[in-house]
Amino acid sequence: MTTKKPDFPGGSLREKAEAFLNASHTAGKTFTSVEYQELLHELQVHQIELELQNDELRTTQVNLQESRSRYMQLYHNAPVGYVVLNSAGIIIEANGTFAGMVDHGAAMLHGLPFAEFLVPEDRPIFRARLRAFFKRPVDKQIEVRLGTAIKTNFHVHLSAISQNRPPSFSDKQGDELLVTVTDMTARAKAEEALKASHRFIFAVIDALSSHVCVLDEQGTIITVNQTWRKFAATSPLAGDSSIEGTNYLDICRQAEGEDAHIALALAEGITAVLEEQKDFFSLEYPCHPEGNQCWFIGRVTPLTDGIHKYAVVAHEDITERKLLEKKELELQNQINQREKTESLSRLAGAVAHNFNNIMTVVVGNLELALSGLPENSRVLHNIKAAMQAAWKASEMSSLMLTYLGQTLIKKKPLDLAAACLLSIDSLQEAKPPDVEITIGQAPPGQIVNANIEQIQQIITNLMTNAWEAIEERPGSIRLSVTPIKTAAIPQKHLFPPEWQPNRQTYFCIEVRDSGHGIESEKIGNLFDPFFSTKFKGRGMGLAVVLGILRSLGGAVTVQSSPAKGAALHIYLPGVESHSRTSTA
Repeated sequence: MTTKKPDFPGGSLREKAEAFLNASHTAGKTFTSVEYQELLHELQVHQIELELQNDELRTTQVNLQESRSRYMQLYHNAPVGYVVLNSAGIIIEANGTFAGMVDHGAAMLHGLPFAEFLVPEDRPIFRARLRAFFKRPVDKQIEVRLGTAIKTNFHVHLSAISQNRPPSFSDKQGDELLVTVTDMTARAKAEEALKASHRFIFAVIDALSSHVCVLDEQGTIITVNQTWRKFAATSPLAGDSSIEGTNYLDICRQAEGEDAHIALALAEGITAVLEEQKDFFSLEYPCHPEGNQCWFIGRVTPLTDGIHKYAVVAHEDITERKLLEKKELELQNQINQREKTESLSRLAGAVAHNFNNIMTVVVGNLELALSGLPENSRVLHNIKAAMQAAWKASEMSSLMLTYLGQTLIKKKPLDLAAACLLSIDSLQEAKPPDVEITIGQAPPGQIVNANIEQIQQIITNLMTNAWEAIEERPGSIRLSVTPIKTAAIPQKHLFPPEWQPNRQTYFCIEVRDSGHGIESEKIGNLFDPFFSTKFKGRGMGLAVVLGILRSLGGAVTVQSSPAKGAALHIYLPGVESHSRTSTA
């Protein structure tokens, strides 16, 4: 028979068993021996069952204790700090990792404000964000610095989740915040080191004298250095090329004007480097903003970070080098011109003296032959023709000596403008009919120490050279005489090359024609003996002018533009004081 076990609420198992027994006796029920045996068996089974349950409970309690120990060990030794805060920011609970961060025991942290462990500068930031964390902590985070007596500027990252406590915890009622505190010091130091490295690299790039920019694969400007930025800010040619995000290739391709071909060539070079068609590209080009002479060399080199391709464009100002090269070339030309002049002078001197000696013998013998011939002699005419040719040859020798500046002619002070006018009067009839000669107004008192015949010879040769340059077509020649300061005398195309001024003031005779002009490469030979670009003439006119200027301490410069004519400027030293002025 199975006895129904009554259900007794509450109490321990012992109490339940006694209550069950008393209930059975109270009912006055009597049990047979069989029933007692069954009841005893039931109790024994129940006892064993309880013992087994008790063993299971003890095993479970041990497991729970071990699990709790492992959890607490993991909790306190987690790689991040855990802090439970109430709405006022007071620490309710903290793990060992956080305690180690702030150099406190975990138990000692209870009841302390979290903000006390932050550096003073970051406390207002934390307090301002705390309310937002409680309201909606999802996706919110903040980076602050812990600061203690031992550890300072300890960078941490804070994130949080809400943690609701049961109402039965009367001392901890309300919402709580579980804050995860992650040590970011190593990352912060690495970031600061990276920033320092970037600052150093950019400082180095900014210190470069070259204009540097970095372009991506599409040619868009990523960054530029300060030299590039300053040039772009001051140069109207640069436009928007200093703005990051601007496509530099588009700027080059859209360039207009006489420098457009340079910009287009640079764009093609950059594209070739970006497309790995070239390992390097360079282009040397002029750039003359607002009339200033400048030259640059553009260099393009590839750059990659292993994933993307870039191009580094550097423009280096080579103006100083170019000017030095130009000056060196001019000095070399001057040296060559002087060497050539010295060589020609030695040659001309030798020819003139030897030729004179030979012609003296020739003329002397011809004169002797003439004196011994009767008037009706058949050879008289031939000997007279030979005499005329000999005198012309002697005249050529004289011109050679004039080129050398070795002609001894008496000089005296004379009015330069008046001397030039006397020469023009005799040239008006000799000039071609279609050539007009005009005279500029010259102030009086331009006194030079010279010889009137020499001045007339200079003017005659210059004017003849000018109307021959017009080549039998309508044209004009202008003659003017003006004072000029020594510093204003140009050094380009100056002859003789060795000339050095020794006065503060010079007087300039300008002869300007409307002819075809003189080619630049021929100017250096213009005053050489027997050099001529024209079919007629002996090529001694300008050589004689130069020789006369040597004897007078003067010089000549040449200015010419193709199809715009030429201008020759004669510079003669002025006389500071004189007692008598003459034009004859």
